[in-house]
Amino acid sequence: MKNKRRLFLSLFIVVTFVIILLGLFIYFDYSNNAIFNRTIKSYSIDEFKSFDSIKVIEVDNEYIKSNDGDMIVLSAAENHFYFSGLPFIEKNDSLCRLDTSINWPDGIKRRNCMTSGATIQFETDSDYVYVEVNLGKTEKYEWFTEIGSSGIDVYQGDDHDRKWIGSGYADGVIFNKQIKNIFHKDEGLSKITIVLPTYAEVESIYIGLENSSVLRSVDLEEKDDPILFYGSSITQGCASSRPGITYSMKVGDYFERDIINFGFSSSAKGEIEVAEIIGSLDLSAIVIEYDHNAETVSDLRDTHYNFYKEIRESNSEVPIILMSRFSGDLSIPLDEAIARRDVVKETYEKAKIKGDKNIFFIDGLDILNKDNYDDYFSDDRHPNDLGMELIANEIIRILEGKIE
Repeated sequence: MKNKRRLFLSLFIVVTFVIILLGLFIYFDYSNNAIFNRTIKSYSIDEFKSFDSIKVIEVDNEYIKSNDGDMIVLSAAENHFYFSGLPFIEKNDSLCRLDTSINWPDGIKRRNCMTSGATIQFETDSDYVYVEVNLGKTEKYEWFTEIGSSGIDVYQGDDHDRKWIGSGYADGVIFNKQIKNIFHKDEGLSKITIVLPTYAEVESIYIGLENSSVLRSVDLEEKDDPILFYGSSITQGCASSRPGITYSMKVGDYFERDIINFGFSSSAKGEIEVAEIIGSLDLSAIVIEYDHNAETVSDLRDTHYNFYKEIRESNSEVPIILMSRFSGDLSIPLDEAIARRDVVKETYEKAKIKGDKNIFFIDGLDILNKDNYDDYFSDDRHPNDLGMELIANEIIRILEGKIE
């Protein structure tokens, strides 16, 4: 009997070990795209062809992953697909938000290639759009939905008349980091916008269209300068239920502009190097919110004004909004929340004294209704969808009429 038990236990251990090894092999093989039958050109982004049309069936073969006779699946590196929100995409040859050649602090480095705020845009008359997204590293939290952290949103229509047609996410099966969905759209030529995940890296993207359809790039000449957001996990998108309805995306949608999201969970701490990059970009507005990430009130005071000053010295006219913490005494004692708010307000007041006419201040303690404060949060600090909407509305109120 003992021998049988030992044999059974040994077999169980061996089988378990083989299953784990097989799973790891599938995972790493998949993440390196070796699971595909052929090599697909990745993000060596060619020069984007603005407002140019091509029949899907005529796309260069090097961009085609598959063709079953009805649907052709293309690599999103094909130059009729436009990526927004990634100012260094060509230099990086990857979907990372900041310049990857810079040795960033560990927290920023860890989340730099999470695609918060980034979108893919194109036009097509295909009756449907197949989207396949292969994810790399992801971050998941109990107060955050799968769609909100590592899913996608898909919209149809121009910026002023856009409608949501669906979301997609990996189904949670062990080792599965692949999103695969078909989204049906209205007939005729229309713009498609795919909003990429907020808390996941994207290794590759494939888009399937009817083989009889047309693929057309968006017209970059009609695009205005983007709005940039810098800040904490809240700015990165935690804990919005979908990537397309974070407060930053709502602001961008309202003003019909792309956004650049430099939100880095627990990591954005007023780095001068980031301020230099922000100052170098052509932007229509800048929103700064990183109170939550400063370890102490003193740390916030040591960096906040200098961060603003570095941006303003390079970009003298763009509207800048400074925001303080929203959650008040839910996450820290109220006296500390007030002290942090005062540091942010001091930057605003000092800038005004020095003649800055395009500096604005949002007191996070005043945005949300204190009678039912916790209705706006998913935990003790991250706004839910309702909280995100109220933050977006306050930013919109301030920027209305000030963005050219």
